[in-house]
Amino acid sequence: MCRKLCCLIFLLVMALSLTGNSANADLVDGLLIWHDFEDLVDGSGNGHDAVLGGNARIFDGLLWLDGDQDYADIGALADFGPVNPLVDALNDFTIAVAYACTSTVEGDGGSIVVSVGPAAADGSGDFSLATSNDGQYIDHWWTANLESDQSGVGYADGTVHLVVVTYEQATGTYSFYHIEAGAAVAHGSAAMADWSGQWDQSLDYGIRLGSHRNATIRVDEGTGFFPDLDGQIDMFAIWDRALATSEIPEIAEYAPPKEKATNPKPDDEAIDVPRDVTLSWAPGIYAPAVNGHIVYLSENFNDVNDGIGGITQDASSYALPQRLDFNTTYYWRVDEVNAPPTSTVFEGSVWSFTTELLAYPIDGNNITATASSLYAADQGPENSINGSGLDANDLHSTVAEDMWLSGGEPNAWIEYEFDKVHKLHQMWVWNSNQLMESALGFGLKDVTIEYSTNGTVYTTLGTTHEFTRAPAPGAPNYEHNTTVDFNGVTAKYVRLTANSN
Repeated sequence: MCRKLCCLIFLLVMALSLTGNSANADLVDGLLIWHDFEDLVDGSGNGHDAVLGGNARIFDGLLWLDGDQDYADIGALADFGPVNPLVDALNDFTIAVAYACTSTVEGDGGSIVVSVGPAAADGSGDFSLATSNDGQYIDHWWTANLESDQSGVGYADGTVHLVVVTYEQATGTYSFYHIEAGAAVAHGSAAMADWSGQWDQSLDYGIRLGSHRNATIRVDEGTGFFPDLDGQIDMFAIWDRALATSEIPEIAEYAPPKEKATNPKPDDEAIDVPRDVTLSWAPGIYAPAVNGHIVYLSENFNDVNDGIGGITQDASSYALPQRLDFNTTYYWRVDEVNAPPTSTVFEGSVWSFTTELLAYPIDGNNITATASSLYAADQGPENSINGSGLDANDLHSTVAEDMWLSGGEPNAWIEYEFDKVHKLHQMWVWNSNQLMESALGFGLKDVTIEYSTNGTVYTTLGTTHEFTRAPAPGAPNYEHNTTVDFNGVTAKYVRLTANSN
């Protein structure tokens, strides 16, 4: 007597994970850092506020640097681990910086405007964007360097110039742009530099403007090599993508709304969010410590968009009064409220997230299937966990080689060993469905199911389970029609023993 359990068995287990990223259709998309130097606050809402060093100061919307160990740290270097790297060799990025300088050096050796490097002064993988009087210069220490000259343009004229650098990781290509007659114009030619071999992801990288290099780049080149910037910086920004040429002219007129709530956690459109998540955000700069935030949360987009049912908060976070539902999309927004007497309300954007599923499939790569016997080498027990025979809609084929078929002994069994002990929710079963099924009846009928945490001591799950026959045996597009509830038992092993077919 042959007995057959047809592929695929899903064993679903509780799990938690957080993923996702925000996406908007303008310059806020992928914005990591924004400084306009009206203050030291990071206008992106990501918390990378500037800290001044040396005699650096801000005045009249500019960062003033005297070229003698003045600089601005974009966040303390020691704090960059969780967001490291902001600028790296492994992802696309865009740097925009508007600056004025006094350097009349031509070509290599101009003043450093932006430096990126590890907290250790002698670390490798540094990146420097320098300015000379005829263009810009990028240097990856001991790895690569490239220039982009703009013939006939003098940068040491006391005028603020906006320069944009994009990097595309797939090709290792850098492109330099400036604004001319309201359009983005590339200066110099695009150049390639493979920086990835020098990027050390184990280090905490920081960013300095105007650099004094003692903390971010090598110290053994001498005081006159790539000197600090003598000039002003009007704006500095980083995106985690290469901006399109059409977007670059918008930078000069763009300003993130600092008075609004930003940087939502969970991220906008995040999935697999825990049901007991605490919502948080970067507050607007004018929100007071008391009653400064109004939170809206609902499964209904219109309720949030229309501002129905707001809850006033002191802190820039909101702990849910009860757990949310599984696998549900929620919409939320935060309005920031100015301090009295004006109490102006700055309406926030509508964000969303989707909560975790009730259960998740265990990957077949994390399951080992064994059986008491097999009928043929190409009909082994692994076919019940490797997805063979299933299409994108989880509908099964009629091909015998997509299934497991036992060798015919009484009380044939198949056992699954997981990578670790899991909390089990359900098992889905597709019974035998090969072309001969309607005549011979290979499918399992009465089945004993046992489970174990150690592979030695087994517990029977309920009583005997009856597996349903394929609804049209031997017909394609078979949707699973047997579901076994495990009700949260913990197990590393599950064994199915056939009592009849």
